[in-house]
Amino acid sequence: MTRISAIARGFGSLALLLGLLIGAPLALTSWVGWPLPTSAPDISSLERALRSGISDDVIVKTLAVIAWIAWAQIALAITAEVVAVARRRPSVHLPVMPGFQAAAGRLVASVAMMAAALSPTAAMASPAPPTPVVALVAPAAAPVEVVTAAPPAAPDPTPAATPQVARPTVVVERHDSFWAIAERTLGDGYRWREIRDLNVGRTMNTGDVIQPGSDLVHPGWILELPTDATPGLASPVATNTPVETSEVTVEPGDSFWSLAEEQLAASTGVDPTDGETAPYWFTMIEANQDRLVQPGNPNLILPGQQLCAPAVPGAQPAGGPVLTEPPAQVETPVPSEHAPPVSSEVEPPRDDPPPTLAVPSTQLVPAPTVVPPVEQDSSPHVEKAAGAPVAIVGAGMLSAVLAVGATRTVRRRRRQASTRTPGISAAPTPDDARDLHRRLLAEADDLSVDDLRRCLGELAQALAATGTEARPRIIQHGSDHLDVFLQEPNDSTPEGWQSHNDGALWTLRNGSAVDPESDEICAAPLLITLGRPDEDGQLYLDLEAEGLVALTGDTEAATGIARSLLAELALTPLADTLEVIVIGDLAPPEAKTLDHVTIAGSWDDVLDDVKSWVQHTHEALVENGWPNAF
Repeated sequence: MTRISAIARGFGSLALLLGLLIGAPLALTSWVGWPLPTSAPDISSLERALRSGISDDVIVKTLAVIAWIAWAQIALAITAEVVAVARRRPSVHLPVMPGFQAAAGRLVASVAMMAAALSPTAAMASPAPPTPVVALVAPAAAPVEVVTAAPPAAPDPTPAATPQVARPTVVVERHDSFWAIAERTLGDGYRWREIRDLNVGRTMNTGDVIQPGSDLVHPGWILELPTDATPGLASPVATNTPVETSEVTVEPGDSFWSLAEEQLAASTGVDPTDGETAPYWFTMIEANQDRLVQPGNPNLILPGQQLCAPAVPGAQPAGGPVLTEPPAQVETPVPSEHAPPVSSEVEPPRDDPPPTLAVPSTQLVPAPTVVPPVEQDSSPHVEKAAGAPVAIVGAGMLSAVLAVGATRTVRRRRRQASTRTPGISAAPTPDDARDLHRRLLAEADDLSVDDLRRCLGELAQALAATGTEARPRIIQHGSDHLDVFLQEPNDSTPEGWQSHNDGALWTLRNGSAVDPESDEICAAPLLITLGRPDEDGQLYLDLEAEGLVALTGDTEAATGIARSLLAELALTPLADTLEVIVIGDLAPPEAKTLDHVTIAGSWDDVLDDVKSWVQHTHEALVENGWPNAF
């Protein structure tokens, strides 16, 4: 974003703030006046009100009282944010309506950034002279040797080389901005440009390159900070520093991700965020490449296995902090020109899929065993592919979505076979799969699946119209109800929905009243079945909302569940463009004939495709301003 656009946005935010603080009360005063009664009502007036009903004037004044209460909360939130910016401290959380303080914070921050852009010091700023830097001594860090030359006979115009200094870094969290990071790490939001300028030209782990005029940051980015920053969990990135490792023993239920979280929490004393865990998780996988049970597959680790745990960057050694005497001050010649700052580039973590089930590309946990293929008719004049959907269902538990998807796939393939080879019928269902095929036909409730699809579509449209970031996580669908458990509680329910448990659960009765559309895209294409709570109900989990699903416990049980997920996702009628990537030998041989399944031997075979998909998805969400994919 250029300086002109930043100023324009700041003026727009300032106008909106003035309209909220001054325009709203003036409008209420001029249109409604004093909304509260000036005297206590007597019995006769109450009797008249009961006989004649509530007048329009009472309704208008009641709405005015509600508007005054909302305005008071907005004014309080704006005042708190202005005071926080003036004091250069984080704002205090206020008990106001959800979204009021966050919106006020963005408006005030935009005005503050405009003021910084218009200030004379910002317009005419010149590079600051070099300042002495005190470097923190990290565990096992190589000593910094300062070499000075003898006083020359004549002044040397060549500037002295600036020694490489390890800069601290910070991981961007949700709802962060350059201003918020500057306030948190430097104590001064007006220094946000220093952070941006230090990172201009750097490629982030999302593939984005920070531009000179940019003022947007995204969660998970690792930004370099000025040397006087205090980033908390972030630590200086030292170059050419030997990495200490320790041994950890895998316990039942562990994964590389959970082990990385435990190591970070033990080293820093606080629970890490996903953005802080991802770089260390990748480092831990790289350090254990020679210890993997299956080469190239970090998903499979076994209880009792010994793994390397690299030292956490910036963590103190077990014996406590290392105390060193400050080095003697050495005079160095002042360079005639300011040397460019030397920064240590942080290699961005690769966008590898998580260690187990990752969505939305839906990679599945590799299995140590192979499902034997189902024998089929070997007649050369018969299409075999039509029986594959029924064969693969044998690897998963039966559900309504799976039954509908499998039966629709069988019908479609038989139509395709009859079209390609007129007069030759498709292969019948194998003898050992006919019982399963009959169960599929009995369980295939097309009306129920179509109703679920329409209800979720209406919910997604209603949430998009109101700008609500809520999305379903767990869904229970029955013949006369739809219960949605949200990722985060929200009381702003759309029309027709009821809120329960403080906004954590939404309920819709009697399904959707909208006629079905054949080309309608499902808002939640990655639903998988968790079970059946009652005879006519299905319980689903949205993998896209969950983000990461780890299967832990008994290997055979986990393998069976993974195959169930594979079968349901490969045949789901809720998604037309879904791509399921299977690593290893989890999938039965029949799976390779399905349209949406890709089988790869290792992550390296699909790494470029996954990275490209992640980048395009991220760009689409940012460009359209979508909070999520629902």
